Amino acid sequence: MTKEALIEALGKEIRARRKLKKLTQAGLALRAGIHSNTVSLIERAETEAGIDALFEIANALGISVSQLLKSAEDRLNAR
Repeated sequence: MTKEALIEALGKEIRARRKLKKLTQAGLALRAGIHSNTVSLIERAETEAGIDALFEIANALGISVSQLLKSAEDRLNAR
C-alpha cells in the first residue's frame, strides 16, 4: 500500500459516506467547519487531509477517524 493509494481511497471513502448521508460537499464542509474547496480537494486526492480536517470530517459524518481510515484501507484492499 502506498501513501498515494491510501489518500485516494480515503477521498473515495469520504465521498461515499457523504453521499450516503445525502450531503453536498458544501454541506459536509459546513458541518466540519472547513472550506468546501478543501472537501473537494480531499475527495479527489489532490491534497492530503491533515489530522484536524480528518477529525472534523469524520465527526461530521458521525464516525471516528479510526473507522474512516479502516474503511479506506478496506476499500483499498478490496480492489
